[in-house]
Amino acid sequence: MKKILIVEDDQIVANIYCNKFSVEGYRVEVAHDGQAGLESLRKFRPDAVVLDLMLPKMTGVELMKKVRAEADFEKLPIIVFSNTYLTNMVQDAWKAGATKCLSKANCSPKQLVEVVRDTLTAGGAPAAPELSRATAPAHPAADRAPDADAAFQAGLRKPFVDALPATLAAVRAQLQNIIKTEDQEERLKIFMRFTAGCMP
Repeated sequence: MKKILIVEDDQIVANIYCNKFSVEGYRVEVAHDGQAGLESLRKFRPDAVVLDLMLPKMTGVELMKKVRAEADFEKLPIIVFSNTYLTNMVQDAWKAGATKCLSKANCSPKQLVEVVRDTLTAGGAPAAPELSRATAPAHPAADRAPDADAAFQAGLRKPFVDALPATLAAVRAQLQNIIKTEDQEERLKIFMRFTAGCMP
């Protein structure tokens, strides 16, 4: 069984991709910051790494530089998967030894799995930056398993849909508090607490 290390500080994103890779038959470990990622990599010895660039304690670029400096991991496939796609950080990632760079905004869980699978099949050879910037290519097996992907996505939606009535009730209650409060300063405080609670 191939092993995948996901280095991602967003717990929700990490869980989504951890579940997806597990469903696809991979053994998965998650690290939530760069330092933990480096330690996990040395102990877990994955076949590929899915790496965010914006991480606490050590950025993804710093992590890659350390990894590539170790002989055991010189050729380890590292798929950068980040929202900082159009920044200089991605150029730094290529220079540090990224195998591929993908944008979270343009790549579904299914596509990420396909890119990792294709990279492992190809032996982890780095692609030219121009090719890797494209949306992940379709994998031949993808057309044979649309039901599995649909079931996976339905499983992700279910907790959100189940929690929606309670969430809407809480939002309605907070809005009513804001409307009922006559003191402008107190109204602003309630609004600020409310919006802070809505931020990811």
